[in-house]
Amino acid sequence: MKRNKEKQPKTFNEFVPATILSEFLGVSTRRIHQLVAEKVIPRESRSRYPLAESVQAFIKHISNQGRGSSLTDERTRLTQINIERKKMELEVYRGEFVNKADAIRELVDREREIKTAFLSLPKDSSSELIGKGAQEIEAILTKKTFEICRQLARGYKGLKIRQGEAPTNAPENKP
Repeated sequence: MKRNKEKQPKTFNEFVPATILSEFLGVSTRRIHQLVAEKVIPRESRSRYPLAESVQAFIKHISNQGRGSSLTDERTRLTQINIERKKMELEVYRGEFVNKADAIRELVDREREIKTAFLSLPKDSSSELIGKGAQEIEAILTKKTFEICRQLARGYKGLKIRQGEAPTNAPENKP
Protein backbone atom coordinates (compact mmCIF):
# COMPACT_ATOMS: atom_id res chain seq x y z
CA MET A 1 0.00 0.00 0.00
CA LYS A 2 1.16 3.47 -0.63
CA ARG A 3 1.91 5.62 2.34
CA ASN A 4 -0.94 7.81 3.53
CA LYS A 5 -0.24 11.53 3.89
CA GLU A 6 -2.58 11.84 6.87
CA LYS A 7 -1.15 12.43 10.30
CA GLN A 8 0.32 9.21 11.74
CA PRO A 9 -0.66 8.40 15.34
CA LYS A 10 1.95 9.09 17.99
CA THR A 11 0.48 6.68 20.56
CA PHE A 12 -1.50 3.51 20.33
CA ASN A 13 -4.46 5.06 22.22
CA GLU A 14 -5.37 7.60 19.56
CA PHE A 15 -8.38 7.67 17.25
CA VAL A 16 -7.52 7.32 13.57
CA PRO A 17 -9.35 7.52 10.25
CA ALA A 18 -10.10 4.38 8.19
CA THR A 19 -7.18 5.04 5.85
CA ILE A 20 -4.62 4.92 8.70
CA LEU A 21 -6.29 1.92 10.33
CA SER A 22 -6.29 0.07 7.00
CA GLU A 23 -2.51 0.63 6.75
CA PHE A 24 -1.99 -0.75 10.27
CA LEU A 25 -4.10 -3.82 9.60
CA GLY A 26 -2.94 -4.39 6.03
CA VAL A 27 -6.45 -4.33 4.56
CA SER A 28 -8.37 -1.92 2.35
CA THR A 29 -10.56 0.86 3.72
CA ARG A 30 -13.52 -0.96 2.23
CA ARG A 31 -12.65 -3.99 4.37
CA ILE A 32 -12.47 -1.70 7.42
CA HIS A 33 -16.04 -0.59 6.72
CA GLN A 34 -17.12 -4.23 6.28
CA LEU A 35 -15.53 -5.18 9.60
CA VAL A 36 -17.39 -2.30 11.28
CA ALA A 37 -20.65 -3.50 9.72
CA GLU A 38 -19.87 -7.03 10.98
CA LYS A 39 -19.28 -5.48 14.44
CA VAL A 40 -15.70 -6.72 14.53
CA ILE A 41 -14.03 -3.33 14.77
CA PRO A 42 -15.42 -0.54 16.97
CA ARG A 43 -16.01 2.95 15.55
CA GLU A 44 -16.03 6.02 17.75
CA SER A 45 -17.50 8.53 15.34
CA ARG A 46 -18.33 8.71 11.65
CA SER A 47 -14.76 8.23 10.47
CA ARG A 48 -12.69 7.79 13.63
CA TYR A 49 -11.59 4.44 15.00
CA PRO A 50 -9.84 3.64 18.31
CA LEU A 51 -6.50 2.29 17.10
CA ALA A 52 -5.64 -0.04 20.01
CA GLU A 53 -9.14 -1.53 20.31
CA SER A 54 -9.42 -1.94 16.56
CA VAL A 55 -6.10 -3.76 16.23
CA GLN A 56 -6.92 -6.05 19.16
CA ALA A 57 -10.42 -6.77 17.78
CA PHE A 58 -8.97 -7.50 14.34
CA ILE A 59 -6.37 -9.89 15.77
CA LYS A 60 -9.06 -11.70 17.75
CA HIS A 61 -11.25 -11.91 14.65
CA ILE A 62 -8.43 -13.34 12.53
CA SER A 63 -7.45 -15.88 15.18
CA ASN A 64 -11.07 -17.08 15.48
CA GLN A 65 -11.48 -17.57 11.75
CA GLY A 66 -11.33 -21.20 10.73
CA ARG A 67 -11.84 -22.22 14.33
CA GLY A 68 -15.63 -22.33 14.50
CA SER A 69 -15.74 -24.23 17.75
CA SER A 70 -13.78 -24.91 20.88
CA LEU A 71 -11.12 -27.58 21.24
CA THR A 72 -13.50 -29.68 23.34
CA ASP A 73 -16.15 -29.51 20.62
CA GLU A 74 -13.59 -30.57 18.03
CA ARG A 75 -12.44 -33.49 20.17
CA THR A 76 -16.05 -34.57 20.69
CA ARG A 77 -16.71 -34.36 16.95
CA LEU A 78 -13.55 -36.34 16.18
CA THR A 79 -14.52 -38.99 18.75
CA GLN A 80 -17.96 -39.33 17.14
CA ILE A 81 -16.38 -39.68 13.71
CA ASN A 82 -14.04 -42.39 15.02
CA ILE A 83 -16.95 -44.25 16.65
CA GLU A 84 -18.91 -44.18 13.38
CA ARG A 85 -15.85 -45.35 11.44
CA LYS A 86 -15.31 -48.26 13.85
CA LYS A 87 -18.99 -49.23 13.60
CA MET A 88 -18.75 -49.23 9.81
CA GLU A 89 -15.54 -51.29 9.88
CA LEU A 90 -17.27 -53.82 12.15
CA GLU A 91 -20.28 -54.02 9.83
CA VAL A 92 -17.95 -54.56 6.86
CA TYR A 93 -16.09 -57.25 8.81
CA ARG A 94 -19.37 -58.98 9.64
CA GLY A 95 -20.36 -58.90 5.97
CA GLU A 96 -23.28 -56.56 6.48
CA PHE A 97 -22.13 -54.33 3.62
CA VAL A 98 -21.94 -55.37 0.00
CA ASN A 99 -19.95 -54.04 -2.88
CA LYS A 100 -22.00 -51.49 -4.82
CA ALA A 101 -21.18 -53.03 -8.22
CA ASP A 102 -22.12 -56.51 -6.94
CA ALA A 103 -25.39 -55.20 -5.55
CA ILE A 104 -26.28 -53.48 -8.82
CA ARG A 105 -25.41 -56.62 -10.80
CA GLU A 106 -27.58 -58.71 -8.46
CA LEU A 107 -30.49 -56.28 -8.79
CA VAL A 108 -30.27 -56.29 -12.58
CA ASP A 109 -30.19 -60.11 -12.61
CA ARG A 110 -33.17 -60.23 -10.23
CA GLU A 111 -35.11 -57.75 -12.32
CA ARG A 112 -34.48 -59.91 -15.39
CA GLU A 113 -35.66 -63.05 -13.52
CA ILE A 114 -38.82 -61.32 -12.31
CA LYS A 115 -39.61 -59.93 -15.75
CA THR A 116 -39.05 -63.31 -17.42
CA ALA A 117 -41.13 -65.17 -14.84
CA PHE A 118 -44.12 -62.87 -15.06
CA LEU A 119 -43.99 -62.49 -18.85
CA SER A 120 -44.05 -66.27 -19.21
CA LEU A 121 -47.11 -66.54 -16.94
CA PRO A 122 -49.75 -66.23 -19.73
CA LYS A 123 -48.00 -68.80 -21.96
CA ASP A 124 -47.48 -71.26 -19.10
CA SER A 125 -51.06 -70.87 -17.83
CA SER A 126 -53.06 -70.64 -21.05
CA SER A 127 -53.79 -74.38 -21.40
CA GLU A 128 -55.05 -74.56 -17.80
CA LEU A 129 -57.35 -71.58 -18.23
CA ILE A 130 -59.35 -72.82 -21.22
CA GLY A 131 -62.99 -73.43 -20.29
CA LYS A 132 -62.62 -72.11 -16.73
CA GLY A 133 -64.81 -69.54 -15.04
CA ALA A 134 -63.60 -66.16 -13.79
CA GLN A 135 -63.12 -67.35 -10.19
CA GLU A 136 -61.18 -70.44 -11.26
CA ILE A 137 -58.96 -68.36 -13.57
CA GLU A 138 -58.28 -65.91 -10.74
CA ALA A 139 -57.41 -68.76 -8.36
CA ILE A 140 -55.05 -70.41 -10.90
CA LEU A 141 -53.28 -67.10 -11.70
CA THR A 142 -53.02 -66.22 -8.01
CA LYS A 143 -51.50 -69.62 -7.25
CA LYS A 144 -48.98 -69.29 -10.10
CA THR A 145 -48.13 -65.72 -9.06
CA PHE A 146 -47.36 -66.87 -5.52
CA GLU A 147 -45.27 -69.76 -6.90
CA ILE A 148 -43.20 -67.25 -8.89
CA CYS A 149 -42.81 -65.05 -5.79
CA ARG A 150 -41.70 -68.02 -3.66
CA GLN A 151 -39.15 -69.08 -6.29
CA LEU A 152 -37.77 -65.54 -6.50
CA ALA A 153 -37.70 -65.19 -2.70
CA ARG A 154 -35.50 -68.27 -2.35
CA GLY A 155 -32.61 -66.32 -3.84
CA TYR A 156 -33.00 -63.62 -1.16
CA LYS A 157 -32.76 -65.86 1.91
CA GLY A 158 -29.19 -64.67 2.61
CA LEU A 159 -30.22 -61.03 2.70
CA LYS A 160 -31.03 -59.46 6.04
CA ILE A 161 -34.02 -57.17 6.11
CA ARG A 162 -34.31 -55.00 9.20
CA GLN A 163 -37.54 -55.19 11.09
CA GLY A 164 -40.08 -52.66 9.92
CA GLU A 165 -38.76 -52.44 6.34
CA ALA A 166 -41.25 -54.89 4.84
CA PRO A 167 -44.55 -53.35 3.71
CA THR A 168 -47.28 -53.86 6.28
CA ASN A 169 -50.02 -54.37 3.69
CA ALA A 170 -48.24 -57.18 1.80
CA PRO A 171 -50.56 -60.09 0.86
CA GLU A 172 -50.19 -63.31 2.77
CA ASN A 173 -48.25 -66.05 1.01
CA LYS A 174 -51.15 -68.51 0.49
CA PRO A 175 -51.36 -70.86 -2.54
